[in-house]
Amino acid sequence: MTQRFPFEGHGAAPLIVDAVYEGGTANNQGDDPINKLLSVGNAGGFRPLGSIVKRTVKYVVLYTSGVDPDWPDVLDPRTGGFVYHGDQKEPGRELHDTPRRGNLLLRHLFELAEGGPEQRAAVPPIFLFEKAAPGRSVAFRGLHAPGGPAFRPDERLAAVWKSRDGKRFQNYRATFTVLDEASVSRAWLDALRSSEDADAHAPAAWREWSTNTGTPRRLDIAWATGASSQPRRIPGTETVPVAASTGVGRPMPMPRSSSRPEPARSRISTIRRAARSRLVSARCSWGRGRGPARAKSRPPS
Repeated sequence: MTQRFPFEGHGAAPLIVDAVYEGGTANNQGDDPINKLLSVGNAGGFRPLGSIVKRTVKYVVLYTSGVDPDWPDVLDPRTGGFVYHGDQKEPGRELHDTPRRGNLLLRHLFELAEGGPEQRAAVPPIFLFEKAAPGRSVAFRGLHAPGGPAFRPDERLAAVWKSRDGKRFQNYRATFTVLDEASVSRAWLDALRSSEDADAHAPAAWREWSTNTGTPRRLDIAWATGASSQPRRIPGTETVPVAASTGVGRPMPMPRSSSRPEPARSRISTIRRAARSRLVSARCSWGRGRGPARAKSRPPS
């Protein structure tokens, strides 16, 4: 049976994976349980404690409704990864120009995560919550780390092209690893908030990733939840990799076409078939004594 925490006790409650934290009953923004749990904002998908612009974030709450068909947030039990989309969802804005600076936060997180030990140690903990029932209740979906070795560098943070009313724009698709921690203690949350020695209270999987190996120990999601081994498909997106040569989080040039390029393997097969056909044609021509077939010249373009 799912563990449930009443709204009145959130200030002292630990975070337990898949537990439900009930919302209030006043029918206003004050009913938000995440604000009571972690002293962050009571609305939006990105809820940092601290300033994104000044880089003073102590921890990050990511919230998903789980029902946005245009930007589906996806849990992949094969890789232990969670795909989360940024907050640039309207045409006419630059990739990082969003009111809540969520995409700027994503760029900062992945820049630090891809750096050395000192940079990785500066990554703030990331807590994921999902909408639950009833009312404004939420479920805790675990402690997360940006990226991970199960994903290629160009899969960890990618700019994705979408279109609306004929206008194209970019948003981020970020992939996180769900860490192998069943709970987060209130002592660690309080230490993070007060800027005390938080490492002394940090969960082992977080300490291992942030200050030791840099390799996240992922939660075995398929076993823990009984989920299907197949991830949900992310429809209608065109991925533009955020490659190391361009810098993490730097927007890529506008594509010439929204159509997908032909896969490299398919192009190679086509070239090979054409070469074999020309070889057979040439051999037949030699056999009839006419010499090798000559390609017709074309005027210079």
